[in-house]
Amino acid sequence: MLGGLLRVAGFEDVEDLVENFAVGPWSADPATCAALRRQHWGDAVGEHLGTVVARAEGSLWATPRGRDQLAVWWLLASTRARGLDRQLVALPRGGELGDPNPTAGELREAFATARRVDAQQDAEAELLWSAYCAPMPASIAAVDWSELRAFPAARGAFRGHARMLPRLRGRSRRWGLSSIDASILRGYSRDAWRCRWTG
Repeated sequence: MLGGLLRVAGFEDVEDLVENFAVGPWSADPATCAALRRQHWGDAVGEHLGTVVARAEGSLWATPRGRDQLAVWWLLASTRARGLDRQLVALPRGGELGDPNPTAGELREAFATARRVDAQQDAEAELLWSAYCAPMPASIAAVDWSELRAFPAARGAFRGHARMLPRLRGRSRRWGLSSIDASILRGYSRDAWRCRWTG
């Protein structure tokens, strides 16, 4: 969608990464991830991912939505060792349902202030992508966002995501309810669970 907005704003040579990494198989290793997704979704997906990686030299951008941030982490992890001149763009809006799309002027201003991807952004992208791909959901839920600076737009999305995941409880390290489920249960009194059956 934003690829179309960029073209309307006068940008050329735009490549959309339309892959939704929130659905389907993935791996912390970028090459393995591309192979898994090709196997799951078909050759067209694998070809598209290969094209995006090959053309990653330039300005990279995404909305603050969780699934879009995943795509940025995957792309940075996939291109880290290639020595490409990559720049990261912070788009002004578009993180929440109902947000207005950025205007053409806002897009041009955002791209004008793009900065080259630095070592911290590369390292944090790899850490976060690996945490998301870990076998147990506790890895992404346990991320200490206070120690991370490179992707502030992702904090809200993934803190909300973590609240829906089971939690390790106390010293016992046993799995318990997610914080959302626990809040729902606390909202009920014992009497609220009683109901009268008729029939």
